[in-house]
Amino acid sequence: MTKVPMGNSVATVIIVVRNAKSALQKTLESIAAVGIGAINIVVIDGASNDGTADLLAAMDDQIFFWCSEPDNGIYDAMNKGWAAAPMGSYIIYLGAGDILCEIPSESTLKQFRAEGIGVILGHCDVGAISFDSRWSSEIIFRNVAHHQGMMVLKDVHPGPPFDTSLKIYGDWDFNIRLYKTGVPHRRNALRSFAEPGGVSWRHDLKEIIRVATRNGGVGVGVLSWLLNSLSRLRRDWKEMCRG
Repeated sequence: MTKVPMGNSVATVIIVVRNAKSALQKTLESIAAVGIGAINIVVIDGASNDGTADLLAAMDDQIFFWCSEPDNGIYDAMNKGWAAAPMGSYIIYLGAGDILCEIPSESTLKQFRAEGIGVILGHCDVGAISFDSRWSSEIIFRNVAHHQGMMVLKDVHPGPPFDTSLKIYGDWDFNIRLYKTGVPHRRNALRSFAEPGGVSWRHDLKEIIRVATRNGGVGVGVLSWLLNSLSRLRRDWKEMCRG
C-alpha cells in the first residue's frame, strides 16, 4: 500500500475489487482519460489471486492509496476506502469495470466545498438503464441516488459511513441518514457507466424492509417493500422483453 502526493486534490475515486484485474484496468484508464488534473485514486482489493495486486504495485506512483488484504464484505472494503480518502475531497465509488465519463472541474469542486455543498448529483447508465441521481424524500422509500452517480464530501461524514451488517443496501442506508441531516446538494457535470449485475442489482426484500423501517418506521418499511417489489417486477419485465 502507498500514498502518493495527490492528497490536496478535491476529487477521490474509490474502487473496491476482487479478482477482476482486467476490469479494474479499464476503470483506471477511464479515470486517467477524464483529465481534470490530479484525482486521488483509492483501490481496496480483497486479496485477489489473479494478479490484481501486481497491477496495483506497477501503478504505485499513480495511485493515492491501495491495499490488497482480506475483508469482511463489500461494505467493510468500502469503509476502508473512505478512511483512506483525504479530508476535503469529494468521493465517488466505482466498481471494477465501471467507466468514469465526466466529473466536475477542480475549480467547481473547490467552489462547492467553499459553499458547504455536501452532495453532488449526476447521471449513471447502468447497462441499458439510464439513471439520474435524485435527492428528495423519495430516498427514504427507495434508493434514488446511485453511488456511481453521486459524490459526497468526506467532511460531512468523516467516520465510516457504511453499516457492515448490511450485505446489499448499505449505500442506501447511508444515503438516507445523510439526507436526513439536511446536507446541501447540487447537480453538476458528473457522468459514469456502471456494469449491471452488481451487488445492489439483486433484490433482498428482507433487507429493504430492515433499512426502510429503521430509518422511517414500520409504515415506511411496508411502503418501501411494495415500491421496490414493483420496481423489481418492472425491471425483470423490461429485461425479458429485450431478451
